[in-house]
Amino acid sequence: MKKTILPILLAFLILSCESKENDSYCIGPIENRSKIQANPDDINGGFAFDYLITSQLKSNVDGSEEIYDLDYFVNTADGSRFLSPTMLTVNFGQVTNEFGSVDGVIIMPSGKTVVYVNDAQFNQKRALTMAMDGTRQDKMFNDLAFLEEFFNEAADFNEVADKKPSGIKQQTKAYTAMVNSPDGERAKMTIHFAENTTGRTIQTGVPLVGLLVGVVKDDTIGECNRLAVYTKVESQEGTFEATLKKIEPVSQTFNGAFYKEATMGVVPGAGAFSSDPMSDEAAESLEQDYNKISMLLRELSECDSEDIDCKERIKLKMIEIQDRIQRRAATNASDPNALGTEGTDFANTRRGLERAMNQIAEKLVKQRAECDRIDADLDNCKSNCRGLEQEKISCKREIRELEAEGKEISCKLAELMGVEDAAMDCFQ
Repeated sequence: MKKTILPILLAFLILSCESKENDSYCIGPIENRSKIQANPDDINGGFAFDYLITSQLKSNVDGSEEIYDLDYFVNTADGSRFLSPTMLTVNFGQVTNEFGSVDGVIIMPSGKTVVYVNDAQFNQKRALTMAMDGTRQDKMFNDLAFLEEFFNEAADFNEVADKKPSGIKQQTKAYTAMVNSPDGERAKMTIHFAENTTGRTIQTGVPLVGLLVGVVKDDTIGECNRLAVYTKVESQEGTFEATLKKIEPVSQTFNGAFYKEATMGVVPGAGAFSSDPMSDEAAESLEQDYNKISMLLRELSECDSEDIDCKERIKLKMIEIQDRIQRRAATNASDPNALGTEGTDFANTRRGLERAMNQIAEKLVKQRAECDRIDADLDNCKSNCRGLEQEKISCKREIRELEAEGKEISCKLAELMGVEDAAMDCFQ
């Protein structure tokens, strides 16, 4: 559901601003820009944030309700967000253990999400690019052209009765609309904008600062910034609500220097930034492949210890399925960086290395089976066994050569992922 909520919200937020508001619902001139400098997109840069947002998120999907607080810092110039270790602990639980700690999470101006960790096992700071739900949609916050193209296709909005949670004390105006997400799902969106009774001003540089609630830059008819304090999304999947508890000026910085770039399994695809979610058919096929591997593992354990053909056949089938899973994952993945060909280049390189590893694994299975057959023949050999002995030596040598080739490819893959220092076999 999260994948459809954000683009729906953006469409409605901009549309709702087409209604000419009273000035009392403005919190700043649209032409004024934030005074803070925009953050870099370099993950090893220095980052600064000027506001703290305190919010609450509530979801009810298939009758299961979840409520949790989400506090984070924002940069009002570019919309980037930062969760400190304290915030992570309060919002999500313990972030420190014997393996290390999380120093912070930043969703950058491009939408790239990076988790900064201290790897205690290898005494190494790492900046991990993560494939998280919402990463592509986060990029939309900074892409006004895309927003305009999208919201023009949504339905007209209507002002509705001001029914909001009792915890929201401000006077608000509520608007609702039936809108479409990019994948065609219909959803009812209701947004409450707060009246500015104190005369406060919040200057921003992007269409939306905050997650689901926050400061909206109305550059259509209203020509001012507005504060969205409550959002409710209702669709066939369930409901999702976001409440803004507080937004206040608070300075916060984070230094990303000295963190080694890495990625934990991000597999960008050729359709960078715009690739579609995995279809139900593809997801079902993926599940079937995992079930096949589980079945093959059981069959492998049932092979007679001396049945070389049985073990070889099953292992080769498992390699074939593994390659198919990797190929499907690469095809259906999305680019977390949204920076031109960076993600696509990564995906192509990784896929090539994975395919090479699978080819080596296939050769090793066949070669080891051949060596086992030679060993079996030697066990039964009574005389003139010198030829078999030479075959055994040659066979074992080929295994060592294949293993060395596989190690080299494995180290290249570890280097691509940014974790070669943690791959012990790759140490020189």
